[in-house]
Amino acid sequence: MPSQHISLISREVCMDENATGAMRRQGMTLIEMMVALVIAILGIFAVSSLLVIGTRDWLSSRGVVSLQVDLDVASYTIKGILEEASDVTITENGSHLSASYGTAWSKEFYPDASVPSNLIMRDMKSGNSGYLIRCLSSISFEQVDSARIRVNISVQQAGKTLQNSFVVDLKNQGYS
Repeated sequence: MPSQHISLISREVCMDENATGAMRRQGMTLIEMMVALVIAILGIFAVSSLLVIGTRDWLSSRGVVSLQVDLDVASYTIKGILEEASDVTITENGSHLSASYGTAWSKEFYPDASVPSNLIMRDMKSGNSGYLIRCLSSISFEQVDSARIRVNISVQQAGKTLQNSFVVDLKNQGYS
């Protein structure tokens, strides 16, 4: 009988070893868990950094786009009026421009005396005026020759400056 008893005991020991080994293989060790945690934290940090940088760049570009739109609207408005004008007068050291087409219409462009960052467009026939740009840094009008005007506009906002310079051919010069 003693041999049977030893045999049973040895089987139980073997079963316990197999059960313990199987349990070890089913779970994660503390080191494996820490490595997975570090990798997850690095991934979260990388994604959050990209989001912060992307948001900052998006906000910055939104300001530049708004400034560019203001500059483009002012440039195209001035260019369109000058192209159709039959008479153009530049005064105030080149910062004030009056343009008209006979008696049909007459417009003025000039920086606001009280708030120089505002460019005013005034309809001289009706007396109505409005702001064309609210972020003007500088504007100048220059007579290149009898049929061409050079316009230099600079806008500035939040430390960003954009400039545009263009020459307009006066198509109706001398007509009324």
